[in-house]
Amino acid sequence: MKAWLWGAAAAVSVTAHVAFAAWVEAREPAPRTQPRPPVVMELAAVARPKPVEPPKPPPPPPPPPKPVTIKKVAKHAPSAPPPPSAPKVGLDAPETPGGLAVPTGETPDGDPNADGQGTEPAPPTPPTPPAPPAPPAPPAKKFVPIYEVTQVPRARRRVEPEIPEAFRRAQREALVVIEVEIDVHGKVTGARVLRHADYGLDDAALAAAKQTEFEPALMGTTPVAVRYQIPYRFQVRG
Repeated sequence: MKAWLWGAAAAVSVTAHVAFAAWVEAREPAPRTQPRPPVVMELAAVARPKPVEPPKPPPPPPPPPKPVTIKKVAKHAPSAPPPPSAPKVGLDAPETPGGLAVPTGETPDGDPNADGQGTEPAPPTPPTPPAPPAPPAPPAKKFVPIYEVTQVPRARRRVEPEIPEAFRRAQREALVVIEVEIDVHGKVTGARVLRHADYGLDDAALAAAKQTEFEPALMGTTPVAVRYQIPYRFQVRG
């Protein structure tokens, strides 16, 4: 039995080798590839960087200018001219063949030949009077804050503003606030509008505030000047 198995195995092996040899002979040889050209490498010279020169130091600053000394040369005052010769005072009376004396020369009052009288010197020009001083500025108004008074101003005679016709036709309501300046006598010395309204109500309220008479504000028993606000409410009902 074992001999048969060895014979079968040998037959298979021979068959396999014959088939492999036939396959190798039938196969075409692979084409030979041409060899690649050799790669030539050249070493290029590396350029060396130029050495960097250090920066030059800045030039030294110029020396400061020397101070110039200016010498003042005192000018000599010119010598005063010699004083004029004094005029001849009196009369010269040379003798003439006729025995008459003829007056010559000058007198302190002028030429004696001009009507026998001297010329009076012109009077000196009077100095210009100084300009009058400027009038002093009016003193600033001083008002006591309304929160410091013990009694606020009261209307002694209140004037109501006139309602413009345009506002009457509009049938509306409006409020105008006027600030008045009241002196120690209760007189309105100034007024301005703090809250405005249309239809000419500002002018109407200003006119009424300026015509109103007040009792002055008091600090204790002393009247003081204050700024006081008066509201004017306008309302037209149909």
